[in-house]
Amino acid sequence: MEGNIRMPIQAPNWTEYLSCPVCCHEFAANLRPPISLGCGHTICRTCLATLHRKQCPFDQTATTLQTYMPRLCRALN
Repeated sequence: MEGNIRMPIQAPNWTEYLSCPVCCHEFAANLRPPISLGCGHTICRTCLATLHRKQCPFDQTATTLQTYMPRLCRALN
């Protein structure tokens, strides 16, 4: 069965978690700290501030003011 070739599932590289998936800049404790949204996605504070709609840019889940409270990644400290 040549048509049923399965490709292996590839796990994301751990370095993908070191940068914002919106702007592709590396997270930085002072300028671009990572912010965890209520839906589980993480973007930098700068991108969060520039969102036109207060929704997650990936799944359009509405964000609340409580979501904006920064949860800094311990690796950046």
